[in-house]
Amino acid sequence: MNWMGRHVLGLLLAFSVTAAAEAGPQGVVRVDGHVLTDTDGPFLGLGATYMQALRHCKFDRERLHRELGFLSSCGFNYVRVLSMVDWPGQEIAPVPHQNREGNPVAAWPDYDAQLTELVDMVHSHGLRAQVTIFADAQWIMPDARTRREHLERVMRVLAGREEKIILYEIANEAWQNGFPGDAGVGELRELGREAARRSPALLALSSPFDMENRAEGLVRLYAGSSATIATMHFSRDTRGEMGAWLPVIDCRVFSRLEGLPPISSNEPIGPGSSVASEADPVMILSAAAFAFLSGLPMYVFHSAAGVKAEESFEDMPWLRQFGALSGLLPRDLPNWERFDSGSGGNPLTATAPDVPPLYQCGARKGRDFVCLLLALPDTGREFKADKALSFSTHALPSGERIGRTSVKKGEVFTIKASSTASILKGVLKS
Repeated sequence: MNWMGRHVLGLLLAFSVTAAAEAGPQGVVRVDGHVLTDTDGPFLGLGATYMQALRHCKFDRERLHRELGFLSSCGFNYVRVLSMVDWPGQEIAPVPHQNREGNPVAAWPDYDAQLTELVDMVHSHGLRAQVTIFADAQWIMPDARTRREHLERVMRVLAGREEKIILYEIANEAWQNGFPGDAGVGELRELGREAARRSPALLALSSPFDMENRAEGLVRLYAGSSATIATMHFSRDTRGEMGAWLPVIDCRVFSRLEGLPPISSNEPIGPGSSVASEADPVMILSAAAFAFLSGLPMYVFHSAAGVKAEESFEDMPWLRQFGALSGLLPRDLPNWERFDSGSGGNPLTATAPDVPPLYQCGARKGRDFVCLLLALPDTGREFKADKALSFSTHALPSGERIGRTSVKKGEVFTIKASSTASILKGVLKS
């Protein structure tokens, strides 16, 4: 591209940022029960991991605008970004340090400006930022005093931009990023208190330590803390009896633990994720729907594109189907009354519940209900209506309506779909 082309592109990007900024999301994000709210009311928190965003802000703004614009067009409303990282050749360096390979890394002299400009650009695309403050802290700033100074610096630099921040997260997977053991828990909680004192934005500490009893890990880290959201990295294990469905449904048992903040599915299985990966849009859209139906206010799409940016989000055009899902689900869904396959409040029951596999969850508000059916066979499944009801069936991942059904109480009927996962959205008849 010649100098004239670059100049024109720069003017176009600047104009688009200025124009879009006026339409960015408004108001400081709060949590009401298990639902996020801002000036426009309740909304489902749908995010995407974008760990190289700050580096792209400094070195590749054209790509940053392209990626943010695409994610916004897909229905995402925030991105999860890192304020530091020590990947050789891809560092984000707020301070000078020696990297994991023993090589010196200079601090970015314009770090503060890059951070503020990133948050502004994210907002200009109709998104907010989840700012994860510490990553690779054991290499970049192993000293506790330097860490506190960095947290204070981030909070000071971003002060006044609270409506552009959906969440501060103290550390990414803290136990392996410089905060191990009991001392690490104590340091996280202390940094959390300082962050809460300095900003009204929502606050999380980290995903809980990698313990066999994950509920205990959540309580150990979050109970009695200053956090208003608990970020958790759910299972990516696909080797067990439930196979690929376990990462979809793993959040259910943790979603309403007493005495803890609402939970964000912060780094779920996705295309190119570590341990195990999942590239099937049906499974990924199902996991997002399952999270919101389970009472989680936030879900983050996690992928290799969002970690080291070795590919673009635009290489996954199916991500646009997240927008259809967001439009299908009620904005206050995480606060609805939950039900499972065999629990009270479920308006339809499988006639052969012991025939695997079938995973069903749902939620009700008054006469309205939403139900997610997973692992549907090609032949469909037979259900009995516990109440008179009317509903539409939507196949994932597209969310396309494939049928409308009205049944009487006690009536037996079959649900068939072109996908292994479907959403039922309906109303109980009086």
